[in-house]
Order: sequence, then structure tokens, then C-alpha cells
Amino acid sequence: MLRNALYAGAYAYGKSGSQTTIVDGRAHKTYRHRKPFDQWEVLLKEHHEGYIDWGAFERNQTRTGGAVHLLRRAQNEERYLALFEVRQVSSVAGSVI
Repeated sequence: MLRNALYAGAYAYGKSGSQTTIVDGRAHKTYRHRKPFDQWEVLLKEHHEGYIDWGAFERNQTRTGGAVHLLRRAQNEERYLALFEVRQVSSVAGSVI
């Protein structure tokens, strides 16, 4: 499922931001907090020809809504399992990659 605005032919900048909190009396800054569409700094629709139209992109965003973290977790688990399988196969062959 295509979830990046680039695939819909759009140029987007400022899709994520940072947050600062105080932890143990010190400032702690975290990054990569996604912003809603209306808070993106720059969004140029129809910037270039896309693989999908803007309506399909918005439907994809709506479908994944609150489940984005679950999709990311599944992707990370797949990567971990793939790495584990490579290490396991290579250890059988006599060396670890």
C-alpha cells in the first residue's frame, strides 16, 4: 500500500516535527513526530506525475489511520526474522555474517 505523498505526485516538506519535554530537569528533544496534512510546511499537489492519484493516497491514509504503528511493527518484525534466519543459516555453514 502506497502511503507516501511522493507516489501521489506531490512534493511534501515538513511532514514531521520535534517535541521538547523536560526530563529530570533537562530538555529532551524527540524527532519524527508525524503531523496531519494541514500542518505540513509545504505540500504541492500535482508536482509531478504520480503512480496513484491524490484521492487514492488520501484513502490509503484513512485506511491505515490508527494502525500505522501496527504496520511498522509488522515490518520491523519481518526484518528481524529475516536477519535471524540469515544468521541461523550462516552459523550452520560455520560462520556468522
